[in-house]
Amino acid sequence: FEQYARQTFHIGPSTHSLRFVTDGQLPLRQCLHPETCSKNFELPGYYAYFHDLRKEFRSFYSMPDEPQSIRDMVTYLGMTPEVESDFYVKEIKDMVNIVQRLLAD
Repeated sequence: FEQYARQTFHIGPSTHSLRFVTDGQLPLRQCLHPETCSKNFELPGYYAYFHDLRKEFRSFYSMPDEPQSIRDMVTYLGMTPEVESDFYVKEIKDMVNIVQRLLAD
């Protein structure tokens, strides 16, 4: 992934030059980081910087509670959910649509 990301996204030497967008903190902070530590594997610095889409969404729209799912965010925005047979592809496409909407709003 490191080589692909550097070539595709033209990542510079700064650890801030790439940001991940996650659905909650669990994927990176509570799964990937502990797993790599237990295997004595060091992640590139940019893994420490990410945007939690649920938290960003809540903050941007001044919601009292954090959305519980990507579907909640899609529904809140009145958007049509993506239709895909693969759950994860659908979730990613919905996340892209939400981020694009945040940027537009």
